[in-house]
Amino acid sequence: MTVNSRGCRTASMRHPRKLLGKHRTPKGVLVGPTHITRHFGDSRLAMPPTIIRSACEAMRTRFEIVVVGDDATHLNAAVEEAFSEIHACESRLSAFLAGSLVSRINHAAGDRPVSVDLETLGMLRLAHDVHTQSRGCFDLTVGPLMRAWGFRDGAGSLHHDCAWGMGHLQLDHDRSAAWLDSRGMEIDCGAIAKGHALDLAAARLDDSGVHCGLLHAGTSSVLALDAPEGREGWTVAIAAPPGSALGASVTLRRCALGVSAPHGRQITREGKALGHVLDPRTGKPCDGSLLAAAICPAAAAADAWSTALLVAGAEGMQFDAPDLLARLIVAADSDVLCASTQGPVGRSWCELKLQEKSGS
Repeated sequence: MTVNSRGCRTASMRHPRKLLGKHRTPKGVLVGPTHITRHFGDSRLAMPPTIIRSACEAMRTRFEIVVVGDDATHLNAAVEEAFSEIHACESRLSAFLAGSLVSRINHAAGDRPVSVDLETLGMLRLAHDVHTQSRGCFDLTVGPLMRAWGFRDGAGSLHHDCAWGMGHLQLDHDRSAAWLDSRGMEIDCGAIAKGHALDLAAARLDDSGVHCGLLHAGTSSVLALDAPEGREGWTVAIAAPPGSALGASVTLRRCALGVSAPHGRQITREGKALGHVLDPRTGKPCDGSLLAAAICPAAAAADAWSTALLVAGAEGMQFDAPDLLARLIVAADSDVLCASTQGPVGRSWCELKLQEKSGS
């Protein structure tokens, strides 16, 4: 195990079961709502000689990449480049960094357009599309609301007055610019940025000739590349949320899983626990769902759609969204709503199965 110049922990071995087997890593590592099911403990599987598993901290969470190939030196170099994309993405999209692109957009609200790179412009366009297709259940302009409720610094109130709305986020594709048309408004990319970073990192891996792997950010955002030899895809388990006996197992190849739940971060106001996911239609924390998951060809879309489905609850099953390969909603009354496309969709392949929690 080594730690590189960015603080990324990297491991490589010629015997993958020694790295990822039961003596070094539990079969399922639960960090947040999902856990990654390991694929390398099956002696029947003819494995390439080298697995690289590496992790780093960015966007206030842990990013992990597992890649499979023949050349450890090449794999390590490719993973290092992938992490450079993640750190660069954080420097652009973090609302907590004064010089970030998002901070510049927020600072210039109501004043002037801000030039943005094509990748960020595409992400903002995606956010607009999900907002429209989800009937307003996804909105990046809830930054002032997050602060007003106290999810930024702990201070806040049930009674506040601030402006938000995706209609205020303007995009100019000809000039590659974005701006907020009213002073005091802010965007918060927390519901889409980690998935966007995974998409960029995966593209860098593909460009480097590394095509078999799995990436995740805090395990709530998961992106699968090609599967190990002999497998349909990478299997990921979604843990049952508090108050429900049902979770799910999903298998992914060349697609992504996003999972959202209100219990990840909470505040208490007037004796009531409130989750950090806000309903843009009301300006209040959503309380209609215990968990939502979305599978899409890209991780940014999966992140955005999992948030929209959590906010929408049962209504989310009616959304007409071409990017949604599968969706799962666990309603507050523990009803489980599930729709899935099984098998190949373009380059992507996914399968979703409900699972009862052990001991229930």
